[in-house]
Parts: sequence; structure tokens; C-alpha cells
Amino acid sequence: MTVCATAASIPALTDDSFMPHRTSILLTGFAPFPTQPVNATAALAPAIAAAARRAFPDVRVRVEILPTEWRAGPWRMEDCLLSE
Repeated sequence: MTVCATAASIPALTDDSFMPHRTSILLTGFAPFPTQPVNATAALAPAIAAAARRAFPDVRVRVEILPTEWRAGPWRMEDCLLSE
């Protein structure tokens, strides 16, 4: 089965009925490095996000704490971006 569509039949990406516009921020902190008990960014990122939500209520602010392991960090970041 072949499905064809003309450009006129596909909603434009800027059409608000197709994809609503809402600014989103992904704010990241990091888990502790292997030799350290804490990473200050793990506490700082949620605090900054809370302040941003109060200051900019129409902006979606998401916080993620990324692992510091070489491969796990980029994989987790990819998961975060794909889940949006």
C-alpha cells in the first residue's frame, strides 16, 4: 500500500492547531562524581527551576539530574530530549 500526500494536505509545523507553541527549558544538574559524595548542581538545578517557574509561569521547566558516567550521561540526555 502506498500513501501519498500533497504539501497542501499536511499541516505546517507553525500551524498552532497542529503543534502548540510553548517554550520549554530542560535544566540539568549532575549526580555525584565517583569520588565525591555530592554534586552541588543536583540541588541547585531544582532550586533554579522552581524560581524560573515562579518568574515565567508560561514556560515549561523540566529538571533532570544526569549521571556522570561517560556513556550513561549522554544516553540519559538523549532520553530526556526524545521524551519531549
